[in-house]
Amino acid sequence: MIASTTNYLWSLHDVLGQGATANVFKARNKRTGELVAVKVFNLLSYNRPHEVQMREFDMLRKLNHSNIVRLFAVEEVRLHKVLVMEYCSGGSLHSLLEEPENAFGLPETEFLTVLQCVVQGMNHLRENGVVHRDIKPGNIMRQVWEDGKSIYKLTDFGAARELEDDEKFVSLYGTEEYLHPDMYERAVLRKGHLKSYGVNVDLWSIGVTFYHAATGCLPFTPFEGPRKNKTTMYKITTEKPMGAIAGIQRVEGGPIEWSYHLPHSCQLSQGLRVQLVPVLAGILEADQERSWGFDQFFTATTDILQLWTESFSLHRPTEQDNSLKSHLRTRTTWSPGVCLCVCVCVCVHNR
Repeated sequence: MIASTTNYLWSLHDVLGQGATANVFKARNKRTGELVAVKVFNLLSYNRPHEVQMREFDMLRKLNHSNIVRLFAVEEVRLHKVLVMEYCSGGSLHSLLEEPENAFGLPETEFLTVLQCVVQGMNHLRENGVVHRDIKPGNIMRQVWEDGKSIYKLTDFGAARELEDDEKFVSLYGTEEYLHPDMYERAVLRKGHLKSYGVNVDLWSIGVTFYHAATGCLPFTPFEGPRKNKTTMYKITTEKPMGAIAGIQRVEGGPIEWSYHLPHSCQLSQGLRVQLVPVLAGILEADQERSWGFDQFFTATTDILQLWTESFSLHRPTEQDNSLKSHLRTRTTWSPGVCLCVCVCVCVHNR
């Protein structure tokens, strides 16, 4: 079956992704044949307040960066809004991690590319006062160039909103395995509390995503998995000792085994692991007051990238790299001695 807008055409069988409020299809420009991705919103999406419906359109119009999926146009099909976006040929980071050769995590050069792209994309979000609220491998798309090299791009801004560093929000969005523990407590365990959330909830999700990309598995795993043992999942994330980056429960009702380093099975070199672990420990901190902030995160990850870019010649410095360095010079006020350091989306939309 074929669907179309004024300028774009797609088959309903060419599904790139499915969500609670929209489906994404591979489409073509009727005139040029150019491949694009179209996000078609369903009836459920229109039950949301109008300002929430418009938020994703507004966010994508505001953002312009090579590590964020571009918005080309907003059209309609049978009165349903359609976002026409950049098509990424390599699928998502999630689909890449599902490939057998990445069962123990990405190769080092590919992981560093993910690190670089996510850091630069997140820097652009913070420069524009935007919190994403649903960072996960499924929302990081991969564009593969003719030479085989990858570039990764943040996508799905349906949960995004404007939020400055000192502001808070109370609405619930996200995906269980990547959700900050304070949000998990309300959204998944359905326990009421008076906590509000800041921009650092994105850092927790980034930490889980980076660990997943580095190792091929999630950092926090109760017996039988996080979707079946939600109470223990919450216990692991909130009782994690300072400095630990992973916790696993191997037998039902058994103790949690804490890990302070990346597993030997991952494909990263020892030098990169040593630098990455303090970053993960800093952002995988449930206490929002003790967790690293974005300035500390950007400084540590930029130091890692500078060192390893020189070693592997990942790329020549770009204008966006220089923008990130400039951002750090103007924003960073903390001590420079700080040490470096399968997903089925269950989204909760609670206004």
